[in-house]
Amino acid sequence: MFCVDYSKNGRAKCKKCNKTISKSELRIGKSISFKSISYLKYFHVECAFKLFERARSLDSIFTSIGELDGFNDVTLEDQSLLKGKIKESEADISRIQSLMNKQTKKEAIESSKKLRPSQKSFIRVF
Repeated sequence: MFCVDYSKNGRAKCKKCNKTISKSELRIGKSISFKSISYLKYFHVECAFKLFERARSLDSIFTSIGELDGFNDVTLEDQSLLKGKIKESEADISRIQSLMNKQTKKEAIESSKKLRPSQKSFIRVF
């Protein structure tokens, strides 16, 4: 779902800040599918991690280097940069996991509320 590489020609634009990603600059790509067509949205490294602050689902972010295709193809310096950024974003990851747990609990409560009226009507029949 995510990849990392270097900009090949300097024409790609970051989908967060809308600025051009310079040729040979490290970038993060997110795979998007729409009507059976897949394409990549590219981000500056900084911009990609800023998106973590607003993410509401773990599907919107990557939580380890194992989720980044092409990680082994970038320089060791850039690998350590990405590892550091992932470590810095652990607070955002924890926040999202907490948010998802709350949503799961809320959904469970809502579904149980929906069952209660039908249970009452079932009991009235007998």
